[in-house]
Amino acid sequence: MKLKIGKINKMKENNTMNLLFPTVILVKDNILLNQIDSYKESILNYFKDNKTQKTFTGSKLENSYYKENDIFKNNIFNNLINEIYLNFNLFCKTLGYSDKQIARYKIKNIWANLIKKYDYHSVHTHATNGNAIVSGVFYVDAPKNAKIKFKNPYADYSVFEKPEGDNILNFDYFYYDCVPGRLILFKSNVFHGYDSHLNEQNKISIAFNFGE
Repeated sequence: MKLKIGKINKMKENNTMNLLFPTVILVKDNILLNQIDSYKESILNYFKDNKTQKTFTGSKLENSYYKENDIFKNNIFNNLINEIYLNFNLFCKTLGYSDKQIARYKIKNIWANLIKKYDYHSVHTHATNGNAIVSGVFYVDAPKNAKIKFKNPYADYSVFEKPEGDNILNFDYFYYDCVPGRLILFKSNVFHGYDSHLNEQNKISIAFNFGE
């Protein structure tokens, strides 16, 4: 794939630069906003009923729950599951997967996270989670300053001098706001996480992996 960015880099018009090994992230907003409150109520009731009060730090997802625990078999989540599948199909087709390949994959695991004050999740990937190919998150509730960060896979490899100007070609971290109703999909080998949650308002998210 070639991207002509001559003007951006003050190059002549007949020059091209190759944009290689891109990190592709799908973001879709305003999903099922009329059902957000019911999702929040169901998730909070689950944590309350199961007395799951522990917070998690680092890479320990201690207050998460999986489909085996029946929470996502609740009919109120049907529309969300369908929306996730629709966007997964779109994402995979954009990446070049065939319909035959896409048909082999399904939601392998799905869980909800209740993020409390001072919780954090170190930068990590889901690539070691069996044969997951695509991961994602849907935000149910979050304060305005909550963010998820994605890490450039080359960020730890130093260069002699970094550019003074920031642009999409040289960042080490890229941040997205955790907006309720926002769905984010990414390849499972993409580094992601979030810093310490310094807010009294909890953050509620639904995360998932697609695999065989």
